[in-house]
Amino acid sequence: MGARMSSTVTRQYVSVPVPRREMTLTRDNSTADLVAEKVSALTDEARESARRGAAPFIDFEGVACGASGAEVAIRHGLGGRVRWWVVEWETNSTSNFALRKSTAKDATDSVLYLQSYVTGTATIRVEKVLG
Repeated sequence: MGARMSSTVTRQYVSVPVPRREMTLTRDNSTADLVAEKVSALTDEARESARRGAAPFIDFEGVACGASGAEVAIRHGLGGRVRWWVVEWETNSTSNFALRKSTAKDATDSVLYLQSYVTGTATIRVEKVLG
């Protein structure tokens, strides 16, 4: 008879951190129904967040900005409230950009009005506010 070969199987387990949301139980919410309710609400929240994904945005490049409160109208067409910020700024001046939301005109669902106080050219990101 031939020699018997033995083999050893080694299993390796990898520990993967799973983000957890703290849930504390008190006398007021210690029943199984309330815990199930909380788990269901968290699941719904996670599902909605995944469905929404990232907020849509548009980068407006080469936006000419004037001085002394010049109006800058950005027609974004995102259909709702937006947030904005300057991504890039070019100027011949030593001044930083100076833009603010217009006090003369209110934004609409498709147009954002800004006022500029330094002459230059900007790239402005406009992002729709979700929720």
